[in-house]
Amino acid sequence: MLAEHAALLRRALVKHHLLVIRAKILAPAEQIALARIFGVPERWPKEPSQLPDYPEIYRVANTPGEGYQDIGRYWHADGTFLKEHVTAISLWHVVEHPAQGGDTLFANMHLAYETLPEDLKTQVDRLQMIGLSGSAHPVVQTHPVTGRKALYTSIAMTKSFSGLDDAETKLLLKRLDDHLNRPGGHYRHQWRPGDVIVGDNLSVAHQATPLDRSYPRVLHRVTIRGDASIFRPPPQRVVAKAF
Repeated sequence: MLAEHAALLRRALVKHHLLVIRAKILAPAEQIALARIFGVPERWPKEPSQLPDYPEIYRVANTPGEGYQDIGRYWHADGTFLKEHVTAISLWHVVEHPAQGGDTLFANMHLAYETLPEDLKTQVDRLQMIGLSGSAHPVVQTHPVTGRKALYTSIAMTKSFSGLDDAETKLLLKRLDDHLNRPGGHYRHQWRPGDVIVGDNLSVAHQATPLDRSYPRVLHRVTIRGDASIFRPPPQRVVAKAF
């Protein structure tokens, strides 16, 4: 890919938060090469349902033995379980998909934060979410490039919120979930085989929808480490001065 095309994609992701690309079916190596435009791909342990020669590929399917099943059916950003360098960017690619069903919902988390009721906004501004893995992250993140605030959450992977008891945590999770499910609060993507979606996990959350196992579906995901190059602040220019 030409350098100017790569730069265009990086700028577009920062501006729009989510890119939808109609493409052909990509080989695993091609998807990984595309992902490298945005930073260094994360690597995953070898497991029977994964692609042993491509540890960067996380394979999701709806039939036994083909990939991880029944995952992500709740609002979340990828990588919230990580304690450092949370996942910055995800690239999803559908290599097999039925004619209907299996849609994915995406929510702009900047708008989600900005449209929160004032009492809820005041509450989450000071909270950290504690994950099942022991990770701890602010519920409100400031984007490293734009400086814009966004909600950052994983509904099913949150064990508690700092300073809240179990009942308060459960109530807050429900309020956040209801807010993300509000009419007009998300985009529903109907996949076509070959589709590639690139998402900024610091700006966008997503949720999978159920799919009948009678209709095979396979999705390959590559995720980019939290130190993604497009999110690093540019080096400050040093101006020499005469003394």
